[in-house]
Amino acid sequence: VTFYVGPSTGGPWTQVGAVKALVAGSATSDSYTPLAAGTYYFKAVYSGDSNYLTAQSDPATEVLVVNKATPTVTTLLSSSSITLGQSITDTATVTGLGGSFPAPTGTVTFYVGPSTSGPWTQVGAVKPLVSGSATSDSYTPLATGTYYFKASYSGDSNYLAAASDPATEVLVVNKATPTVTTLLSETTITLGQSIIDTATVTGLGGSFPIPTGTVTFWVSTSVSGPWTQVGAAKPLVGGVATSDSHTPLAAGTYYFKAIYSGDSNYLSAESDPA
Repeated sequence: VTFYVGPSTGGPWTQVGAVKALVAGSATSDSYTPLAAGTYYFKAVYSGDSNYLTAQSDPATEVLVVNKATPTVTTLLSSSSITLGQSITDTATVTGLGGSFPAPTGTVTFYVGPSTSGPWTQVGAVKPLVSGSATSDSYTPLATGTYYFKASYSGDSNYLAAASDPATEVLVVNKATPTVTTLLSETTITLGQSIIDTATVTGLGGSFPIPTGTVTFWVSTSVSGPWTQVGAAKPLVGGVATSDSHTPLAAGTYYFKAIYSGDSNYLSAESDPA
């Protein structure tokens, strides 16, 4: 008996393994592994002998459906820890069965969320797989915290849709350093007069958060201190805070600085008293 496989009842036919001898009226083919999903038809052709003519089975009665396989989707962030204001990309690798089996084709969609269960926001455009890999558009988080990423593979004619495990792809976004600048109401006064100091705390700008928190103001007769607090700590309003009035008690040169408390997105920072 010779065994054959084909894509339809009319072939074309490909021989499956070696010709097999009948033993007590039966023969079993060599093992056959389809290399693509789809529908396959089989037939067996009997050679005949001194008493029986050649004959073959009906391929319409022997149909094999090969279903899609499940690929593996793995991901790798360009960095696992960044500072607010920086960006990352995500690269997905979709691995099929390997060997002589088809490589996965199709597309990958990238997502980011605040937890392993979402909610999920798409990162950039859908990307085509090229040699089993796809890289996302650049992503810039707009706040500090922990972010989870996943890649969803579309599937193709041989492979099912699949997604990576977001628990394995975590990004930590650390606080950024703001800039603290100050401006005295006057740079020269007469003993007995007073001044105020205004601090501006500048964050990353654009769509990033405006710094919040408080500012404490300090004065000293030396650029290196010791420092004395000027009035009460002041809340930032629109990134700006103004000190209580300060009246020097002696003639001389005074240095001022402002210390910003920091908040959930920005580190503490201070102005340059010089």
